[in-house]
Amino acid sequence: MEGIDIFEQLFMTMNEHLAEIAAHYGSATSQEKVNLDDQLAMLKKMSDEYMELWLSFEEKLAGFYVDHPASATSSAAALNHSKKASDQQPVAQTQMDPGFAKAQGFYKLYMFKHAVRELEILIKQQPDDLLARTYLAMGYLRLGEDGDAYPHFQMILPLTDNKQLKAISYNAMGCIQINKKNMQKAMEYFSLSHQLDPACFMEPYSQVGANLHHQQRLP
Repeated sequence: MEGIDIFEQLFMTMNEHLAEIAAHYGSATSQEKVNLDDQLAMLKKMSDEYMELWLSFEEKLAGFYVDHPASATSSAAALNHSKKASDQQPVAQTQMDPGFAKAQGFYKLYMFKHAVRELEILIKQQPDDLLARTYLAMGYLRLGEDGDAYPHFQMILPLTDNKQLKAISYNAMGCIQINKKNMQKAMEYFSLSHQLDPACFMEPYSQVGANLHHQQRLP
């Protein structure tokens, strides 16, 4: 746990430093901006290095679970021990797929274009992987590409009995309908989402993404 605290503190410091740069950048002189740009480059280099290390670890961990499926099943069960079995039906045939781990890493780092690219490849190979499809749809939604996101959410609904995946899909579709100014349809979808999972309805964009962390294959 101490290592986790150190890791979190590092990124907290990086975030604070970035916030300071952002606060001063607009009013900075040309010479000051050169200095701030150097600091930004340093932060970007650090971020890239840690991202590469993290993704490398994610891929190795995923590879371990592929080689040891019994361990993957045990890990998934441990992660979901507090959930009712009826709400935790499997949403994919494979666990800890290396391709998914890489895409998930990009998504968590808000690198949605990279995540979508990896997930598109994965979905072509495994069209029945509903969790990967949900991440793909959310990736498109985060990029503002509602037209690409919507069909994936529609496709998920009849293919799963998992309440959270259904709630996520309805909630996201409601957000898209709001963007289209179709308020009545949006409220209909939000109502369906709320019936399935009240927590998902509370914060449409942020909570939808957060609720993915209750699904399998997530640390």
